[in-house]
Amino acid sequence: MSDTRAKKFGSETSVELDAIPAAKLRELVKECIERHIDQHQLSVLRIAEESERELFTKLAAIHAGRL
Repeated sequence: MSDTRAKKFGSETSVELDAIPAAKLRELVKECIERHIDQHQLSVLRIAEESERELFTKLAAIHAGRL
């Protein structure tokens, strides 16, 4: 409450984001976003991303002459 910006916030409860450990903050943000996303679409997207990750890893290995 000593911060002058807190008075303009519109709520008595506020927390500085840098006071939250990074891992906890990431989890909070992830949960909030995923609450608004179709879970089936999210599952399909995660599968596609994993496939792309594997492809790019293989391409990088080929480019580096390791395969």
